[in-house]
Amino acid sequence: MEILKQLENLGFSLNKAKSYLACLELGSAPASAIAQKAGVERTTTYKLLEELASEELIDEDVATKVKTYVARSPKELLQHLQERQKTADSLIPVLLEQVHKTMPPPRIRFYSGLRGVKQVFEDALTVEKKVVYTFSPIQSILDHFGPTYSRNYLAQRKKLGITRQALRQLSDKKEIPGAWDLFASDERTAREVRFLPKGIAFQSLIQIYDAKISFISFSERYYAFIIENQELADFMKQIFQLLWIGSKFALQDKTSKSDSQKLSAF
Repeated sequence: MEILKQLENLGFSLNKAKSYLACLELGSAPASAIAQKAGVERTTTYKLLEELASEELIDEDVATKVKTYVARSPKELLQHLQERQKTADSLIPVLLEQVHKTMPPPRIRFYSGLRGVKQVFEDALTVEKKVVYTFSPIQSILDHFGPTYSRNYLAQRKKLGITRQALRQLSDKKEIPGAWDLFASDERTAREVRFLPKGIAFQSLIQIYDAKISFISFSERYYAFIIENQELADFMKQIFQLLWIGSKFALQDKTSKSDSQKLSAF
């Protein structure tokens, strides 16, 4: 019955909804008659009738030899729900205050200089879930870190079993002889690359991993910071995944085994 589903949506259990409807239909009736009408076991019906009485949705009549129960006007149900709403409204601020007490504020660490930004970049090697999501301006990274550092970093990253999902701008979609590994997207580089739509450009590196977000600027004065907060990291991962779904796949590079020894971190 549709009305049973609606009562369940209001917080009634199925048996409680059946018992309440039986009371409305029977008028004044003993528990045995209500149980039979509702199709609920008698022992269960007694407990449910006590609940309904405590919520002032039905009344008990003890004047007769056998206790009977009679439903109040259905308008009482609306009043009951309004009272519950008031209780919830007053409780929400208290509950939110408890959440804020247990949820630590974001932790932010700042770094400067080339050595500092490399320290921030290498912090991703501490990732526990073994996946790092990046907005990766590969050309800027190579201009400042260089290919030697990149390949040494990758060796360490692969040894730790860490993979990278990299979103890049279309301007970084290049084929340079002898440098396939700097732009590749395959298992050998433990990296999957996709390209953002035309018109999206960025020069800063963003990494998202575990409960952290790291930001590296390659401006004239190097600076970087790490934000550690699970809520913010989860939100950034959602943004990344939305962009990832709408981005273009990178073509996998077909290279020789000797070339596969030259690998990049990005």
